[in-house]
Amino acid sequence: MPFSGTDSQNEKMAAAAKRMVPFAKRAQAIGSWFGLYNHRNWGGYPEKLVAVCES
Repeated sequence: MPFSGTDSQNEKMAAAAKRMVPFAKRAQAIGSWFGLYNHRNWGGYPEKLVAVCES
């Protein structure tokens, strides 16, 4: 996820969650699961994955 150096953690969480909502809804519509995968970097830290899911 490309972020500028000035984005706050809350801005990053909100942006990540907003990008994932359409995919999660699509998975739900077909009765499938939607999950996040740890690829390291900013979004790969467990506490950040949880925070994005809770958003």
